[in-house]
Amino acid sequence: DAGEYQVRLVATEKIRYEVNKQLVPFEYESVRYGQTFACTIEKTELSAQKQPKKSFVYGASLSDMANSLESTDFCDANVQGRFVPSAAQTDEALASVADINSAYLGVKDGGHVVYFDFIPDSDNYKPLEQIAVQINVSPRTLYVRIRDAYSLAGEAFVIPKYQIVSALVGSDTEADLGVSFEYEADKDVPSMSYRSYIAFSNPNYTPDCHSYESQFANYGRYFVYAKQVEVVADDGQIFYAFFGSGLMDVIVKASRVEVENKYGRPIYAAYKFEFSDGDGNDVTPEEAFSITWKNTPEIVEYFTVYGKDELLDISEKGMVLSKQYNVICFIEGNSMAKAFTPANIALATICGVLALTVVALCVAWKKQKRYLV
Repeated sequence: DAGEYQVRLVATEKIRYEVNKQLVPFEYESVRYGQTFACTIEKTELSAQKQPKKSFVYGASLSDMANSLESTDFCDANVQGRFVPSAAQTDEALASVADINSAYLGVKDGGHVVYFDFIPDSDNYKPLEQIAVQINVSPRTLYVRIRDAYSLAGEAFVIPKYQIVSALVGSDTEADLGVSFEYEADKDVPSMSYRSYIAFSNPNYTPDCHSYESQFANYGRYFVYAKQVEVVADDGQIFYAFFGSGLMDVIVKASRVEVENKYGRPIYAAYKFEFSDGDGNDVTPEEAFSITWKNTPEIVEYFTVYGKDELLDISEKGMVLSKQYNVICFIEGNSMAKAFTPANIALATICGVLALTVVALCVAWKKQKRYLV
């Protein structure tokens, strides 16, 4: 091991004699000692024989990078030890960092050059400072779920709702991502198969897009509806139908139908929606289509799609239907009960008294007229 030592040389001599007829050997040993002298074993100096190159995903701190380095990355000797970021750095990203160990390097063309010090575990090696390491950082992938969105033909694209599932790095926030949307769509051409994607202006992140509604779609689904069609049911109720490219020039019919009540409240009316072409063929879409309405009676407070259990508030004024589920039920609420408030009862009482008074006056007038005759 490296250190200061006192050393002397020792020589051992062995002499062999053959002194009898039987040739039996006789051996003699002697030891000679040299003078003591000082000896110094110096520590081995390591040298950077090659420049290490490392690749990381954004989010690795300088401490993480240091822990990934080995002595064989910069020289041929396999020496156990640890790396720490050097105090002196030239990269602009590290110029004003308070805690260099927890600093993050961003994505940069050409990468970064970061300096590390190597501290050997063995005292037989000298530490090596300012080892230049080429660091390349790639963007961190964020899992993003995009909601379905739609617009009418000719209208501007709407911005879909989305959710970023993956965690961001350090103190980064969603506002730092620079979110924008890209559409594989033509806003003037109806279709049910368009796609939407999220893009980030922040080079440190890249999105991995998926549909919120369809786990098999690695994009957001975007629908451009051909047009809005007014549909008047046979009882005068007005609806509006939205549909896609495969349903151009169709006739949409809304008919009142009788259905079994499974909802625990009175069904005001049930409407079945059917699509037909000019030849009378059923072209009701297999995929989803939307129905909205207006001017529903006050007694109607809820609606549902027949065949499903969920009751929705009538104020939502819209529902997605399909060929399998194409009947909407308007459900009565407590509107009649709400009508019997104290004020309404008092008003009804006053009206009743006035009506009785008018009747009494009419009777008296008729009697007076009879006596005069």
